[in-house]
Amino acid sequence: MKAVLIILNLAVLMTGCDGASTSALSSDSARSASAVDNLPTSWSSTAVFPLNIQISSDFDNDEITAISDSSEVWSQEQGGGVNYFNEATTNISPKSSLSSYADSVLGVYKVFNWPSELPSGALAVTQIRGIQRSSSIQITHADILVNYDFFDFAAGTSGGPWHYDLQTVLVHEFGHFLGLSHDNSSRSESVMFPSIGSSTVNQTPHDRDIDNLSAKYGFNRSASNSRGIASTVSQEEGVPVTITYEMYPGNKEVIKINGVVHENTNHHCNHAHK
Repeated sequence: MKAVLIILNLAVLMTGCDGASTSALSSDSARSASAVDNLPTSWSSTAVFPLNIQISSDFDNDEITAISDSSEVWSQEQGGGVNYFNEATTNISPKSSLSSYADSVLGVYKVFNWPSELPSGALAVTQIRGIQRSSSIQITHADILVNYDFFDFAAGTSGGPWHYDLQTVLVHEFGHFLGLSHDNSSRSESVMFPSIGSSTVNQTPHDRDIDNLSAKYGFNRSASNSRGIASTVSQEEGVPVTITYEMYPGNKEVIKINGVVHENTNHHCNHAHK
């Protein structure tokens, strides 16, 4: 087991964990990022549920089961016949750069060589691409990257004191995949609570999460909703936007919008173990 120094590369006015000063965001950039994060975010009206998710065959059988369960619980807890995801295991490999993930595959990747574009201390990252309009963001693509370069994860009977529960991590990331942002209530009320520890087990969306998702897509929890319902969003012209959710152990997540840090409440160094 070795200690790995987590360096949060924050684009805010502060002294970095390595002692170097980072540049300050302009107030215009900060306001722009805040405005984007506050917009309703949902899948395109042309992307009909269920979304076809490709799980990398680099994961072992227990890990694949945990990932499949993480996506399926969103549909199971919704009730009324809503089906958000179809999963399949395929031979997909991590990309050489973040921009390379803009392809035809909605993927969950097991990453052994963590991209230099991302901080090494991020447990997992969900990257969403979409179109920003005046009153909404229409998601057009998303991927989940899990950091096996610097962390260990528990699935099935595997695990140890410094292993993070893979299903807990992925349930949270699939929430982002569907367009949910953070919920600062508590872990007992929401799987979208933006903090996780190595002992955290939170594998099933709570009522609060499902109500938020139902409201987002217009589903009625008590009614029978036909499968394959598409979200409805404006068709006005828009501009491309990329939202990156970076999950850190023991810290609030970092949200980057077009590379600009929007949300981070803990700007200190921490240690991960492997």
